[in-house]
Amino acid sequence: MRRTHPVLAAIAFAAIGSLVVVAQAPQQQAPAGQAPAGGQQGGRGGRGGGGAGGQPAVNARDRIGAGPWHNARGAVIANNVADLHGDIERDRNQINKTNALTEAAMPINGVGDQPNQHDIITGSDSHGRARASETVDTTCSNYTSNQDPPQGTARGQGPGVWLGHHDRTGGNNSSWNAAHKSGGCSQQALVNTGGAGLLYCFAAN
Repeated sequence: MRRTHPVLAAIAFAAIGSLVVVAQAPQQQAPAGQAPAGGQQGGRGGRGGGGAGGQPAVNARDRIGAGPWHNARGAVIANNVADLHGDIERDRNQINKTNALTEAAMPINGVGDQPNQHDIITGSDSHGRARASETVDTTCSNYTSNQDPPQGTARGQGPGVWLGHHDRTGGNNSSWNAAHKSGGCSQQALVNTGGAGLLYCFAAN
């Protein structure tokens, strides 16, 4: 019987103060002398579910392991990458307000709560791929910038990062990883858009 182990982590990207929402994969055996995929020998590897721009672009789906993933209470979030990103059938994952918990197994505010913090930083499209074809910044300069666009710039036309909704509600889009773009890259811009700079982090081993 496979076991899951708790993951306790706190990540802070430059300029984006972040808490971590954790999905866990069961412990996997690796060939002798090798670390589990995406992990580190002697410890647990955690991968944020965010894509990165640049050349070549890095797809979030390619760096989070194969699954399955469980939340901090042991509930299955998704069995594999295809289910997580809806490759065959949409919404085969369990990322929702009930199951998208913090690493301390606490719920996160969503639509109807004060403050609303349902945005998840992803930088990805709905299939977990980097938005390499877009001409404007979609990852806050690979998560290193806190720059906001000039006042009056329409959302999506300046610096920002693509976001999903952990509660699958709001904005006429129920995607957990590609609902809309933030209004900028500063912490205040992320709060104003409907979040708190939260990530969804996948343990790779």
